[in-house]
Amino acid sequence: MPTVDSSDTTTADGTEQTLAALTANKYYSAHVSLANMAAGDTTVLRVYIKVLTTSSYALYWEETYNNAQTDQEIIFIAAQPSVWAWKLTLEQTAGTNRNYEWQVYKV
Repeated sequence: MPTVDSSDTTTADGTEQTLAALTANKYYSAHVSLANMAAGDTTVLRVYIKVLTTSSYALYWEETYNNAQTDQEIIFIAAQPSVWAWKLTLEQTAGTNRNYEWQVYKV
């Protein structure tokens, strides 16, 4: 049964911002709300993992979203395993900085 690990509202600042950086041996998934995006906005969501404890974070998944998200305001990032570390980031690369609500689950 999944449980909430962490949640918050993050205001974009034009840099790649870490929403959650977790190190338990779990499966992680997340919801990120893009409801506040408007015309001209571009937002990139990324997931990184570490393969070994001594590894650096490596990009595992990336998706870019443009303009107002009228068809899909909530993005679900499917469960991914993490043996050593899992990190979710958000970067708004264009437009007015917006607030993004998010929640990470663990199993």
